[in-house]
Amino acid sequence: MIDDVGRLCPFVSYRDMLADGSKRVRDANKASAAQLSRALNISDDPTFEVLTSSQLSKPLREAIFSMFETNMRDFYSQSSFGWDPADKRKEMFDPLSRFVVARRPDKQVLLGYSVFRFEHEDDSDMIYCYELQVSNASRRSGLGRKLMDLLGSIGESWRMQKIMLTVFEVNETALAFYFALGFVIDETSPDDDDADYKILSMQLGKP
Repeated sequence: MIDDVGRLCPFVSYRDMLADGSKRVRDANKASAAQLSRALNISDDPTFEVLTSSQLSKPLREAIFSMFETNMRDFYSQSSFGWDPADKRKEMFDPLSRFVVARRPDKQVLLGYSVFRFEHEDDSDMIYCYELQVSNASRRSGLGRKLMDLLGSIGESWRMQKIMLTVFEVNETALAFYFALGFVIDETSPDDDDADYKILSMQLGKP
């Protein structure tokens, strides 16, 4: 199973988040889905689509959350975060959230997706992967790796310095997957024994 645990942040208004951080991040957060799609070489592959939160249809939004719940509810329920679907929906479908969605070409079946945002922290411009989820039927197909490759391409196109994400420590499959892609434990990851998650990062191309 591939996943991250998202990020727990105090509520900040959409306008404040656009105003925060570097010019690169502000510009990236204003980009349309079409502008983000130009970073991807997927014109001949109808499986993948970049969407903003506001562009998600109600059925697709529910399919996205249902896959998340199927894959992650047990992890959250047993963690220090706890299971709070209302809070997770708010985070996942935030106005600044962007989605790379993988569906069958007929658009009927959701195969997997990533949820990301552009953020600026500790003097770094980053693309933060809030979620990477793949359906049971699509596991071991290379879809998770492809979705991460696409996120890296978007990040590099918008001159982000790194890609970051958070993973539950007990999810050994996810940790092994990210380490195999070249992620390392970020310096901001908690090192105390009480923390049940790790923050990972991977440097992108030079800005």
